[in-house]
Amino acid sequence: MFLHIEALFLTVAILGGGILLYYVAIENEYRRDVSSQANNTISEQSIAILKKMPETIVVKAYVGKNSSIRQAVETVIDGYKQHKKNIELHFINPELVPKEVRDNGIQREGEMIISYGQRSRHITNPRENEITNALIKMHNQERKILAFIGGHGERY
Repeated sequence: MFLHIEALFLTVAILGGGILLYYVAIENEYRRDVSSQANNTISEQSIAILKKMPETIVVKAYVGKNSSIRQAVETVIDGYKQHKKNIELHFINPELVPKEVRDNGIQREGEMIISYGQRSRHITNPRENEITNALIKMHNQERKILAFIGGHGERY
């Protein structure tokens, strides 16, 4: 009888440990790129600019429902999401919203509008270098003020 209770306790402990491990794995996603040229990892420059941008980044990708481009966009944006959790990705079917497509200057499938705060940039290809360049431009965009002083007795 004692052996049955011990076996039951061991079974419950193993199952409980497995469930706990599963829960921890689901809550804490971890990815590691083991490809020889780090093809699935974003660059250090991309990571650095993400750390400087505390607000939410919104990405609108104009892609059809069954497009192969959709997977490419998801893969690239997932690389950014590994380092910044507050990135929103919205897929918009260009056939369903032709006015929005015209208003945003979308020419072909796969183009994106990336927004940060009040600023936005139009991206033509879903590649890391274009996305990072747009993020840098939005982050560094400041209003430059140019002033002239006159009327202090200067001769022209």
